[in-house]
Amino acid sequence: SGALPEAVVHELRQAQLGSIMSRATAATVTSTAFAAVLAVYLTPTVGAGFAGLWLALKVAAALPRFFLSLFASHPAIRGRGSRVATFLLLSLALDAAVWGLLCVWVAFGPRETVAVIIASLASVALVSTYTLQVDLKATLAYVVPLMLPMAAVLPFREDAIGLLGAAGAALVVLQTAVAAVASQRRLTR
Repeated sequence: SGALPEAVVHELRQAQLGSIMSRATAATVTSTAFAAVLAVYLTPTVGAGFAGLWLALKVAAALPRFFLSLFASHPAIRGRGSRVATFLLLSLALDAAVWGLLCVWVAFGPRETVAVIIASLASVALVSTYTLQVDLKATLAYVVPLMLPMAAVLPFREDAIGLLGAAGAALVVLQTAVAAVASQRRLTR
């Protein structure tokens, strides 16, 4: 099969962006609420200052995408598809990097805390697939900065949690990419 005509590619990108934006407000609120619960859980282990700082970074990273999603249907925003798409990718990557930073900061903490962070970040990545899977770039912009720091730092724990957590992080990235590729293929049929 040949390449899609430019007009079709443009329409496909608009549909992908519309699909993501239609779910972004609820996804951003849910993700940030979960981050608040996680910050409360972490407070006894890492201290209120650290937990509060991380949560503040998470909220700050999520706000641009939240406001973009609220106003996505406004004609001034809708008419700037490629700029909106670029902004969306950057905001996804920034938000995900804050999640990923959490694992780096607590990677050498108590086993229970690290296990909770591994499970939590994997859950956030997999749930994000529901919103982002229509676009491989968006999926990777979110899942890679969220999971890659975990995969990179956990092996240095030199224990089962570190090795298995790192392997699991790599599998989450692989699976979300596979789901996004399959979803994009369905869209182009």
